Amino acid sequence: MSNRAYMFWRATWRISADHLAGFALLSPGLRNGCPVALRGEAANFFVAGKSLPLSVAALTLASQSLDSNALLGNAELSYRYHFFDGAALPIGLGLSLLLNAAFLARHINRSNALTLPEIYGNHYGPLVE
Repeated sequence: MSNRAYMFWRATWRISADHLAGFALLSPGLRNGCPVALRGEAANFFVAGKSLPLSVAALTLASQSLDSNALLGNAELSYRYHFFDGAALPIGLGLSLLLNAAFLARHINRSNALTLPEIYGNHYGPLVE
């Protein structure tokens, strides 16, 4: 191993060790702070007490579509073939989110279900769940 490669390895190892030490110091605080933030109810962990502002919910949904497939794969499809070959996935995802918000979100929120199997079980019976 050359001296330059060794110095790079040593620097990256140092960064990793610092991150690990920071995580080890932060974890007990998170563990002790979570029950206080959740007010002792497990449902608050799953649905955040139904108190998320619209901006947080919208950015959370937007972050779901910003992965390497969407960024790099769609850019490659647009470059190789045509714009709409690469734009089909983001446009379809956006339309599906809008349709779900328009027609399904109210009913899902009213049912107080946390998972899709709960929704199907409430509507079609326990056999489907």
